[in-house]
Amino acid sequence: RYYNCMWCQRSKKKHKRWNDDAILIVKGHFVVMQSKEGKDMCKSGSFSAADLASLKDGQTLQMSGKEIEVGSEIASDEYESGQCFIGTLPSAAATATTQHHTPVLSGGFKKLRASDGSAVAARTGADTGPGSGEASTAASRGSVRAPRLPTPRHSVEGANALVFPRPPPGCARSAGGGRPVVDVVLDPLLTAHLRPHQRDGVTFLYRCVMGFVETGCGAILADEMGLGKTLQCIALVWTLMRQTPYWEGPPTCRFVLIVTPASLVKNWAKEFKKWLGDERLKVLAVSEETRVEEFK
Repeated sequence: RYYNCMWCQRSKKKHKRWNDDAILIVKGHFVVMQSKEGKDMCKSGSFSAADLASLKDGQTLQMSGKEIEVGSEIASDEYESGQCFIGTLPSAAATATTQHHTPVLSGGFKKLRASDGSAVAARTGADTGPGSGEASTAASRGSVRAPRLPTPRHSVEGANALVFPRPPPGCARSAGGGRPVVDVVLDPLLTAHLRPHQRDGVTFLYRCVMGFVETGCGAILADEMGLGKTLQCIALVWTLMRQTPYWEGPPTCRFVLIVTPASLVKNWAKEFKKWLGDERLKVLAVSEETRVEEFK
């Protein structure tokens, strides 16, 4: 089985500072953690198969001096196709100027070949071991070219995937600078926590804020207290700051300003930390001690 996860160095601190996202592979009593580039980071066979069989979102594991928090489960076909790695592959321009990315990509897809046979071997084309020379370079270049097709950041076929509407013809933001349209999919990290009415609410907010409705831009979310409006807004903010409906275009927005009564400022900061952690998004809670000018 495969899981999204976060990891940090093992620490006794109450508040963890997670280093990065990763992929966790569980087979029997054996666990492997791979980076988002597909490179093995650590592995261990000292776990109980019974304990690993009942892994749940939010559970923690410790191995090789690292603490790992398990996230949402990844479908086998999504991992074996390399879909969960595609969102982190560099663009052609970045590859041309940063040559050291190539062996990382090649090594990542080679790992998939080892577990899946010939299906992914056709994409990598050659071994990357010593002596492979130009053949391995050609194979890694091929693995970079393959994801050049418009591919969403997150899989549209994942469990409970929330796929937002595409820009309708003639809408205010349908131009996209000539770029092809790509699906915008809510991060599975958040999708796993949304109830049905929240999924509808986030979709409603996205359509209105993106100008995909005839009545203009903007929206009012008028749910009663306790129905999860804050989480819906955080899901919208995280999506807009990381994705765009136009392939390889910049994120829809770079900064978001939340205006709220002074008594709720810290609550909003805590909610962002609760759902996204400290490492994914920088949040500045403006107060008497902190000024807007300090945000960099």
